[in-house]
Parts: sequence; C-alpha cells; structure tokens
Amino acid sequence: MQVSNRTPTKLRTTAVSAVGIGSLGLVAWFAAPVVSVVMTIVALAMVLGVAVSRGREQRARRRAKRRRVAARRWKLRQVGAPRAHQYEELHELVESCEASAAERFDLEGLLDQFAALAQAHCRHAKAVELAACDDKAPERARSPLSKQIRVRREQYREACIRETELLADGLETLDDLVRFVVQRVMAPAPGPRIEHEVDRRLADLDEVDHAQEDLARSFG
Repeated sequence: MQVSNRTPTKLRTTAVSAVGIGSLGLVAWFAAPVVSVVMTIVALAMVLGVAVSRGREQRARRRAKRRRVAARRWKLRQVGAPRAHQYEELHELVESCEASAAERFDLEGLLDQFAALAQAHCRHAKAVELAACDDKAPERARSPLSKQIRVRREQYREACIRETELLADGLETLDDLVRFVVQRVMAPAPGPRIEHEVDRRLADLDEVDHAQEDLARSFG
C-alpha cells in the first residue's frame, strides 16, 4: 500500500502561506505608525510651504507698496507744502481703509494719479511764470523774428494757464473721489434703526395695560 505525497506537500504549502500572511500582518502592524508619521510630516511640510509662500507674497507686496509710496513722495518734493500736505491727508485716509476695499477700488492707483497730476500742475505753473513776457525792449525796436517769438510765448503762456486750471480741477476731483470712496467703505450701509423695537415694546405695554383694565373691570 503506497502513501500519497500530496498531503505533506499541502501541509507545507499551507504552513508557508500562514507564515507569509503572518509576516505581512506584522509588517503592516509595524508600518502603520511609520506611514502615519510620514503622512503627518508631509502634511506639515505642505502647510509650512503654503505659509512660507504667503509670507513671501506679503513681504513682496509690502516692499512694492513702500516703493510706490516713495515714488509718489519723490514726485511731490517740489510741488509745494500745501499740495504735499493734501497728499499726506489722502494717504492717511487710504491707510485707514480696509486692505480689501483699498485694493478693490484701487485707491493706491488714485494716489499715483494725484502725485502725477500734482507734479504736472507744478511744472505748468512754473512754465506760466517763465513764459511771462517783459517789456524791457520797446515794441518798435524788436525785429520781426523777435516779435514772432514773443507772440508764440504769449500763446504758449495762455495754453499753460488753461492746462494749469484743468490740472488743478483734476486734483480736486481726485481728492473728492478718494474721500468719498473711503467714506462709503467706512459706512457701506445705513445703521440699525430702533423704531421697530420701540413700536413693539409700546405695543407690549399697551397689551399689559388693556389686560389690567379688563381684569379690574371683571372684579369691579
């Protein structure tokens, strides 16, 4: 009678499979904490990366804003104290405004335009002074070419006067616009009203009074 070799082979295969499954279980059991730690580190790295990126962007925006403000003040160096003081007032108003609102309405852009207009206004005002004609030489003593230049100087002076007036009007318009935008941002909607609450309380008091009167009549 022959003994089959299949049974020992099956037993060995089953044993090997059991050992393999047990090994995989042990590996999974030991690897789970490691994987969790790795995932946590990766998540922290991503969060830190985002924070660092945002910090860089914020610093870059602050540097750009400082350069922008410095460029405006450089333009305003020779415009005179009254106009420079007017700009500083507008700058303080914009700084007091919320950053999101200032960006939405481009208040920094309005300040840039104000500085550019102030510089142009100052230059045209000086051009008006330079274009003023004197009367040192008699009219008849002037040559035709000198008379022609004199006429052109007077014409240019009139053009500079008109341009100076337009620039001054533009400056006042920008001043009003910046103040109006900041005013609307600070108070975007009407404040709360108390009329409804007062009416409701008075109605409650009237109900109490009527109830007391009814109660008094019932006992009377």
